[in-house]
Amino acid sequence: MNLNEFNSYANQQLQSIDGGERSSLIRFLLADRLSVNANEIDLKSTISLPSSLMETLQNDLIKLQSGVPLQYVTNIAWFAGEKYFVDESVLIPRPETEELVYLIKEEVELNEDASVLDICCGSGCIPIALAKQLKLKQVYACDISLEALAVSKKNAAIHNVNLNLFWTDVLEEGFENNSDLKFDLIVSNPPYITAIEGNAMSDSVLDFEPHLALFAPDDDPIRFYRKIALYAKQHLNPGGSLWFEVNKLYGVEVERLLRGLGFVETMAQEDMSGNLRFVSGFQPF
Repeated sequence: MNLNEFNSYANQQLQSIDGGERSSLIRFLLADRLSVNANEIDLKSTISLPSSLMETLQNDLIKLQSGVPLQYVTNIAWFAGEKYFVDESVLIPRPETEELVYLIKEEVELNEDASVLDICCGSGCIPIALAKQLKLKQVYACDISLEALAVSKKNAAIHNVNLNLFWTDVLEEGFENNSDLKFDLIVSNPPYITAIEGNAMSDSVLDFEPHLALFAPDDDPIRFYRKIALYAKQHLNPGGSLWFEVNKLYGVEVERLLRGLGFVETMAQEDMSGNLRFVSGFQPF
């Protein structure tokens, strides 16, 4: 079977999926499995697929038909222009989180010896991308999920980044005082979706992505931000900065929290879709 024939076959197998989405899924599935750019798929329409790959692709189609996100089917997610390993123990990286990395790169000057920590690191895409783009010698990352830490470790090896990983529970008593480490930058994309908002989310997210990394308490939706900000007050070097990806409904509240804790030059900034998505502040000198 060649690519063109497989495309017709896959379209028949995935008829329950909307046409535009179906076409995109098939294109990116083939690109991932053949390790080529998606734009090259049409140019390779007559090449034959080996039988060993056909078996994998048929299993892939079964998973896609049942609603499994493509990134979990192929274990490949793209972030900041590079491949990362993902499985169902970590969130699929979002474009907004890429924007956070680019924003930090634009607005913060760090030398190669700077110390950076990502709290609630998931797949490790944020600290690894920062390490590569800012040419940092080493970065730190932590998470409550041992499975997520294993994924971060795998991605660090793939990208040849010196990533120091440790387990922590942000919400436990005394979290803010649990180490003597000091950092020049702390970043976090913690759980921030409330259960009410979750009712409007797609099944592919609710059924397959880890709820531990998605949901914040309804009675205190900025609880993670408060705990992480208190940690940052104890562990940021003078002049160091704290960066958050936030729920668009609570950006103003999170910025107010940082100001109340004594952070300076606080900012709440919009993402490319116009949603209030990023909040930052600096530790005074």
